Amino acid sequence: MARRAGPSDSPRAAAFTPFRTGGSPRRNVYVCVVGTLHVRNHLAVRDILRARPDLRDRYGTVKRELAADAAMDIDRYLAGKSAILQEVLALSDLSESEKAAILRLNTGG
Repeated sequence: MARRAGPSDSPRAAAFTPFRTGGSPRRNVYVCVVGTLHVRNHLAVRDILRARPDLRDRYGTVKRELAADAAMDIDRYLAGKSAILQEVLALSDLSESEKAAILRLNTGG
């Protein structure tokens, strides 16, 4: 069983957080429509982080620091990792308008 989590302003992607039982680690499951900006964003980040260990390590550090805050919510989490994501996406083949759209989604702007 899962519940919807994360930004709800996009009809093209949804994040689901499973209800946790016992000591199982928390996981999010994303369902996206093929070919959308959401999918291309995720794949671009994945590919660049695989190719650039320096960025992968910095991205991981940012995510761990954000996760350590017990009061963290999804909006603050997205905004908190936005700067490193923009640095990663600068190396992608996404258009400038697509990168700007991702920044707006991540920062609520």
